[in-house]
Amino acid sequence: MLLDALFGNRTAAKVLIFIGVNKDAYAKEIATSTAISLNLVQSQLKRLERGGVLVSKLRGRMRFYSFNPRFPLGDDLGAILRDAIDYMPNDEREIYMVRRRPRAPGKPL
Repeated sequence: MLLDALFGNRTAAKVLIFIGVNKDAYAKEIATSTAISLNLVQSQLKRLERGGVLVSKLRGRMRFYSFNPRFPLGDDLGAILRDAIDYMPNDEREIYMVRRRPRAPGKPL
């Protein structure tokens, strides 16, 4: 993947891209969509939160992670992630697109 070297490893790159595309996410959602073990995703989320890149918030019993608005390089990081998505093949890009709200009744697939 294009960003592996920049972020240190593939898991960190996938976690950041997933959150960049979806604005926020929880660990199980990231793990399921990207086919990475839950333990690896959780350790990357904790590391990125400790580093100030991400913040987390509880919603019910789930902890959602999003980019820290106070992170000094947040805008630059967002631009890098958007550019990386543009360079991905369509089949790889679809991994990061998650639909959370239900489909409208009668709407075709």
